[in-house]
Amino acid sequence: MSKDFYKQQGLPDFVPDPNPKKQKNTRVTLLLIAIGVAVLAAGFAFLVTYFMVDETTEKSTLEVQRKTDRQSAKKEKNTEQMQDKMGRIIIAAPFLNREGNLYLWLLTEKRNTGDNNIYIFNPGSDSILINIKADYPLSKSLKVYSINKKVWIIKDESNPEIHAYDSENGQELFNPRSFTGKYSEFEPGLSNISLEKSYPGICYKIIVKDGKEHYYDFETEEIVPYNTFKQKAYNSKDYKTPVTIYKLFPERQSQGRYILYKVTAPKYRMSSYSMMFDYDDKGNVKLFDGTAKPIMPEKIFFSGRLIFQDKKYIIISHKKSFEDKNENMLTCASTDGVLLWEKLLSDINSFTGKINSSRFEAELYDDILVFQDGESFAAGLDISTGDVKWNLKF
Repeated sequence: MSKDFYKQQGLPDFVPDPNPKKQKNTRVTLLLIAIGVAVLAAGFAFLVTYFMVDETTEKSTLEVQRKTDRQSAKKEKNTEQMQDKMGRIIIAAPFLNREGNLYLWLLTEKRNTGDNNIYIFNPGSDSILINIKADYPLSKSLKVYSINKKVWIIKDESNPEIHAYDSENGQELFNPRSFTGKYSEFEPGLSNISLEKSYPGICYKIIVKDGKEHYYDFETEEIVPYNTFKQKAYNSKDYKTPVTIYKLFPERQSQGRYILYKVTAPKYRMSSYSMMFDYDDKGNVKLFDGTAKPIMPEKIFFSGRLIFQDKKYIIISHKKSFEDKNENMLTCASTDGVLLWEKLLSDINSFTGKINSSRFEAELYDDILVFQDGESFAAGLDISTGDVKWNLKF
């Protein structure tokens, strides 16, 4: 049709597109371009937002870390100032008060004056609760026990002495004279005292100056007759009763490589020198008088030493690697063989980073593992995470 046809019909000039498909394709192309631009714009906006949020999160994380570091540094400084006030710590003896809070009995010495003091100390708040002036020498050779809300301080060298205090208020309950005066058997005076490790509990053999021997149970605060002592210490039925513990055994054909085992055997077999073992075809330990099952067979503990175990947790001290002579660490596992946490010992002792690994001691008080090496530091660790809650320098 021509333009004249439209004029004759009184219609406006209009010439149809001779190629309608081309017009449709143009519209689709424009639509796709618009969609692409929108997608690119949305993607750009997302990336900008992501990096802004990521930068904000990073700044927030850094601020939290800086705040934590400042708090740790402040707490460490407060601890050092408190220790300067108390003097050099000789012995730290933990105990739980009647409310179940963990406190420490600290035996200290001030080097400039030589004064000896005993402090009841709250390690969580770095606060001194009680200060007791000790009129007798304090040394590492003293034995300190917290038993039935009493703290006993025992000197078992020459000229033995026994002191006792109320663990919460520091009141003196016994001194050497009042202790020997309470029992007629001890009136001649003490000549020598020594811990009886075979007895279940804290029991000392006390030799009196008249030559007689007695056994004193500090948990019952009674003199134990010899026959009773012998029965409790060497009871054959209890001695042969199977017990279950966790123990490290050397890996077959190796040096300094240890594997953790769950062991069930008679009680008298539990000491290292009396536990006879060999290896089966798979290289696992085989006991001659009991059973042994590896609970973390893939985990090797280099120069490992088990320092704590109970019904839930196992704590092992070991080297980080076979060649590393200095870097030691702690590993905590559950009794069913699940690794809970690992921590370098240098991170626990933040004062010097050095630890006497041959004198590790660890005891659990509620959920705090009190860990010390006997000569340089003591620390409280959260047993479930390994986080250091407090530490003290000796």
